[in-house]
Amino acid sequence: FGVGSSQLYVEIDAENHGVVIITGTRTNPWRRPPVRTPLLEMDDFSIWDPIPVAADGRGRRIAVSLLFTGWLVGALPRMGKTNFARLLAAACALDPWCDLVVFDLKGASDWTMFEPVCRAFGKGHSEQSLQHLLKVLNAVQKEIDKRAERVSDLPVERWSTGQLTRDLALDAELDLQPLIVFIDEVQWAFGDAKYGKKIVAAVE
Repeated sequence: FGVGSSQLYVEIDAENHGVVIITGTRTNPWRRPPVRTPLLEMDDFSIWDPIPVAADGRGRRIAVSLLFTGWLVGALPRMGKTNFARLLAAACALDPWCDLVVFDLKGASDWTMFEPVCRAFGKGHSEQSLQHLLKVLNAVQKEIDKRAERVSDLPVERWSTGQLTRDLALDAELDLQPLIVFIDEVQWAFGDAKYGKKIVAAVE
């Protein structure tokens, strides 16, 4: 094809898996200016919707979900782990029906802008900070238990799927809005001799 590997896209047709689509581009897509996240232009956002986090080499949006899943972001240093996590957290911060918890164990300034909108916030990996993290995680577990009791009293037609729905989350009387926890540089907690095992168990 006469182009570099970063300029060639090979895809399987979603409608017919026997068809392979090969697309090439004359320019290197990774030399284009970075794409701005559309979250910057939004006044609010619902994390029930896919969260835009990136664009592929052809400029198509890549979106992911935070609900009913967990994320572990790993990469070499300076490759954008914190930036990716902050995009997810930004979507949560824009959702007035989402409770946000952030612990920046690195202790830099990467997450300080989230502190005013967090249900709980921590910074650094001192003993005091890890104590605070463990206390918050235990409180989250208690909240999970309370919610389980709360939904068990709901009429079956409101809880038929066995999962939280957008309608239930938006019912202020039920207090079941999503609660999302971010822990940056979590290895500082997991590897701590005094609190590590307890924090690992709480996160699990």
